[in-house]
Amino acid sequence: QHLMHQLNSIFSKTMGEMKTFEPKRLAQTALGFGKIVRIVDNRGQRHFQGTPQQILHDILVGQQSQQKKIIFQSIANASMPVLSKFDPRHLANLAYANAIVDSVPMLEDGSTLFDHIAEKSIPLLGKFEPQGVANMVWSFEKVKASNPRLFDEVSNAVVALDNLGKFDPQALSNILLAFAKAEESQPHLFQKVTDHILALDNLRVFNAQACSNILWAFATANITHRQLFETVAAHVNEHIKLETLDKESLKMILLAYEKAEKSLTKKDGVNLEKNPSEDQ
Repeated sequence: QHLMHQLNSIFSKTMGEMKTFEPKRLAQTALGFGKIVRIVDNRGQRHFQGTPQQILHDILVGQQSQQKKIIFQSIANASMPVLSKFDPRHLANLAYANAIVDSVPMLEDGSTLFDHIAEKSIPLLGKFEPQGVANMVWSFEKVKASNPRLFDEVSNAVVALDNLGKFDPQALSNILLAFAKAEESQPHLFQKVTDHILALDNLRVFNAQACSNILWAFATANITHRQLFETVAAHVNEHIKLETLDKESLKMILLAYEKAEKSLTKKDGVNLEKNPSEDQ
């Protein structure tokens, strides 16, 4: 009971003061709540009544996720008046925090917080860090917040870069996978990433997840490039010990292989080894 009272006091104080927070603190608060809620929401029901985990679940998630909805709606309401002051990092973190707990706060005018995050982010895309770009499109796809203009502008911004050297493999693969799963067909983006990967001396920084994400993204988007597929497959065979992967990672990379292989036999997709204009 004492712990319950202490946590409730902290929670109530934070919620009460939220409207006075500046953008950085709002984004940090959203991300902090998001990470904790994701943990207790996944595990809360497995703990015995009275444990710290169960108490956190009751305070932050609640029955039918009502507490979670209240928290993230409050964060959205506090963020809207100052959203124009959010910098790229904080915009990406706000989107990501909501996405990891499947939250899409609705506003009084019928729009969503994600609609406004997209609107504020588009003019700032040139200032986003690579991880921020990846987190942004991943977040929109995760909660199915359709925004074709955001995806178009992200694609254009990435394609316009001189090179993709600042993007690590996980960011690149997550961007492609988000576009593919959101059904945002952007062959020129996939071509840009393909050219970048094939120009590398080796793929040793690409782990199993990045490789499977890339293959899965191409196959899901119905876009093929045999040389890329073969290069990624050769890297996995030579440098990734499949026996060391956990069951889920192994399953994903094998399914990605299968999906990519099948996509090569399709005749209705986009083959990047042709001139891209031939597929439009």
